[in-house]
Amino acid sequence: MSFFESMILDTFIVSYIGKFAINENEKYIDSIHLYNSGTAGLGINMIACCGKFIIDIKQNFISNKYVNAFIKQLENLNLKCISSEVIEFETPTDHLIKRKKEPKNSNE
Repeated sequence: MSFFESMILDTFIVSYIGKFAINENEKYIDSIHLYNSGTAGLGINMIACCGKFIIDIKQNFISNKYVNAFIKQLENLNLKCISSEVIEFETPTDHLIKRKKEPKNSNE
């Protein structure tokens, strides 16, 4: 199965984290955002908090067509939506994802 290690698939990941129960601290929080590394293609994190959904769309390509289509669908459903401008970022290599092959134990 080692041939899968170098294979990169452009795909999407949708992750619903769940509802954050922050109780009396809601008055101090506008939104919550999480980051997960290693997504090739499109990644979406969804969180429920403070009576609303926070949806982060991450992508490693230059195009706003999926975000714009999503916003259009929300508008078609008469759902209020606030979106930010593009936030460009770069992260260092994640050494947990790109593990080096361990040498075989000579005692085996």
